[in-house]
Amino acid sequence: MNTTRPDSPDGPGTPQGTQGSRGSDRALAALSISRICHDLANPIGAIANGLELVTLAAQGSPELTPELTPELALLRDSASTAGVRLRFFRIAFGEASADQSIARTQVESILAEMSRLGSVRYDWHSPAVLPRSHVRAAFLGVLCVQMALAFGGRTHTILGAQEWVIEGEAPRLRPLPQLWSALQNPAAPFAFDAASVQFALLPRALASVGRGVRCEASAMRVRLAFPLLAQG
Repeated sequence: MNTTRPDSPDGPGTPQGTQGSRGSDRALAALSISRICHDLANPIGAIANGLELVTLAAQGSPELTPELTPELALLRDSASTAGVRLRFFRIAFGEASADQSIARTQVESILAEMSRLGSVRYDWHSPAVLPRSHVRAAFLGVLCVQMALAFGGRTHTILGAQEWVIEGEAPRLRPLPQLWSALQNPAAPFAFDAASVQFALLPRALASVGRGVRCEASAMRVRLAFPLLAQG
């Protein structure tokens, strides 16, 4: 029976976390990202919870001026944004072992919080449980589409007939013709930067199925489609 493993890194010296990964710089980099995101998520979550408590106390205490509330709310939302983005990044950039899976409810929880805190709305449609590697590829695709939604908008992520379809729409999209071209032609030389690294990582994640990303982009809509990864 397929079960969902807890979303936490393996401890130091645990063979399970590095099994099949020794000697792979890419796998070690992914494990490093998982570790960093995990270690930062807990204290950031504690800060957000503490600020929520302080805000509630300020609202009910006559000694504290009401002018404090907007500032505390800003700090709380900033901490919450950092926390949920770490959860998202850990899946998108972290390690995805063959036996790991993720529940749709966990994905929806992350995307709902990102929608609440930002200018982009995220829709997600998939089976109840998916291999973590499949969700990782989809999250990389969402990041590619999100980069075009610089002025806000909505993404739709749908698992169709053995492929992901990710669409982004907005009254105005940021034009990214060179990045869309690089996404569809990964063999062509291109100088990626930190903000566009997802455009380099998604084709590499799809190498196991021998197919790439199909992309359609216009002034108000972008659509990516790519196959599911082969299950190891």
